[in-house]
Amino acid sequence: MENLRSSSLQSSALNMWLAKLVNHSSSLHQCVRACVGFGFLGLSRDAGLLEFRSNRYFLDAIDIPLMPSDADLQAAQVSLESQARTLGWKEPWEELIVRCLHEFSGSSFSEELPEILRGHRMPVLDDTDWQFLDEQGYLVVENAIPIDLCERLGERLDTLAHFEAGSKKGGYFYGSGRMQRIYQLLGKDELFRDLLLHPTCDQVMSHMFYRPTYHDKYFLTSFHGNVLQPGAEPQIWHVDANVPDPLPAWIIRANSNYVIHDYTEENGATEIVPGSHKLLRKPDRGEAEGHSLKKIKMCAPKGSIVFWHGHLWHRSGANRSQANRAALLATYAASFFREVCMEENPYLYLNQSVANTLSPPLKRILGWDHGAKHYA
Repeated sequence: MENLRSSSLQSSALNMWLAKLVNHSSSLHQCVRACVGFGFLGLSRDAGLLEFRSNRYFLDAIDIPLMPSDADLQAAQVSLESQARTLGWKEPWEELIVRCLHEFSGSSFSEELPEILRGHRMPVLDDTDWQFLDEQGYLVVENAIPIDLCERLGERLDTLAHFEAGSKKGGYFYGSGRMQRIYQLLGKDELFRDLLLHPTCDQVMSHMFYRPTYHDKYFLTSFHGNVLQPGAEPQIWHVDANVPDPLPAWIIRANSNYVIHDYTEENGATEIVPGSHKLLRKPDRGEAEGHSLKKIKMCAPKGSIVFWHGHLWHRSGANRSQANRAALLATYAASFFREVCMEENPYLYLNQSVANTLSPPLKRILGWDHGAKHYA
């Protein structure tokens, strides 16, 4: 135990030291930032210099004006390795970078999380989860949201649903009139904006939309509430890929459902056909409702986040309970396909006062500054 404690303290000291160097105003910080950037991308110093010597996108990402020379990087690394040894670390600089990045990614970064998520132990996903998601097309992550936060979100959504239903426009109802959508949540409460910064959601979307590029992989296309009232009928079977058949082999959209009410057999838990995202076609109703394909209901306890691939055959189930079943649905699209997939346009519905409060991570998810140049 003492060795573990010593290692933990040592690691913490190294992380603090690295963070100080990264944010330091001296000339050394440019070399450190370049090395951290290379390490984050899994590149050696030589490979990083070859790849990014004249890459403006990379330099902007690590916030330095020009790439340090190879000689400057070598001199900086010698100096930094020497300093690290005073903390008991004997690895070469590139291994120190990897170690620090591993420590960073495994921490909660509580000071960077929205207040509503601080102190909650975040789920840890592993290779088994990624393999299941890839093969089955969905993933249920339990204990992702504090229960008290679910209560707050549910109360706020319920207030909005009642207000919109009683407005002159009558709210957004569909089907037989027992299903209601509450759109544009980003503009309606800071609580919803903060929820979108859940680190598990970013992990899953980064995995699902991965492609070999250093640009943004995905953007948010809608964030809305969905309320199934008692007696609500099932949706039709569908996919969340708004293109003609055959569906492309690459992902277009993906869903994340924040489960603020239990998803049960009785109250309309989302029904899916596991693995159907690999069929690369839209559902045939007779086939989907027949017995030839396996169907399941994604039952999940309050506090879960449920994810699924946009090609997956699915529908909301019938609510046979005596209470509303509500959920918060955030949908995302591949960054290069956002224009086709956008259900909501935050650039129009967010007023300037709200837009001024958006955090950099939330702006990134929205693609707020996508394509902006700051050199003119």
